[in-house]
Amino acid sequence: MENKIRAKCTCGAVLLLPKTDDMEYRTYKCPKCQQAHHYSQFTILPPQPIAASSDQIIRVRCSCGAVLQLKNAPNISEKSLTCPVCHQKRRFVEFQRVNAVPKPTPAPNNATIFSANQPAQTPIDNGTIFGPENKSGKIAHLLDQGSDATYPLKEGENVVGRKAQSSSASVQIDTADKQMSREHLVITAEFTAAGYSYSLRLFKKDVNDTLLNGSPLSFGNEYQLSNGDRLQFNQHQLIFVVE
Repeated sequence: MENKIRAKCTCGAVLLLPKTDDMEYRTYKCPKCQQAHHYSQFTILPPQPIAASSDQIIRVRCSCGAVLQLKNAPNISEKSLTCPVCHQKRRFVEFQRVNAVPKPTPAPNNATIFSANQPAQTPIDNGTIFGPENKSGKIAHLLDQGSDATYPLKEGENVVGRKAQSSSASVQIDTADKQMSREHLVITAEFTAAGYSYSLRLFKKDVNDTLLNGSPLSFGNEYQLSNGDRLQFNQHQLIFVVE
């Protein structure tokens, strides 16, 4: 198609004209009406859009923290999606794009093989987040400095918030501190070649002031976590612990 130009004849037929330097001076015969027309008598059409590959997987993050996997499709940016976690319907463009998951190549014996630079993938319990197999090291946990209670984290995204019947947080902190929202922040545990890597972000914009090692967090930013980091919610403090 790179060497062809789409043009519409006066009879309505669409032709592919060979692209040449002197085509503006040429005449072309329409196969439908059998008439020869000068180039200027044709209506030049835009190139046909290339359809998105149905094999391409797109990963997007909802504002509730859930990660969805979608098959790419034409005009996907104009579609709306319903998050299976918070059940809110949003336009595709309102979701945050995250790195796509490579698609494994099936082996002849129906086993699954992976390239040398692509670790094996296995679904985590929510069915949407993926991580390598045969991992070493332990997942970190949060230590409640007031009660010494510990709250283990899992691989993938952990929504942290105040314990309540209406809370959808996966890590619910047992506290009477109402300054901590029921869904307050998200801690992501991701396995890398060097071990687990941890990042932190606020769950939503309208949470109360939250401090990381004494510095306020800003909505929309992502922060790296290290062993011993302190999270302050008003009078309540959690310590991030990596064993």
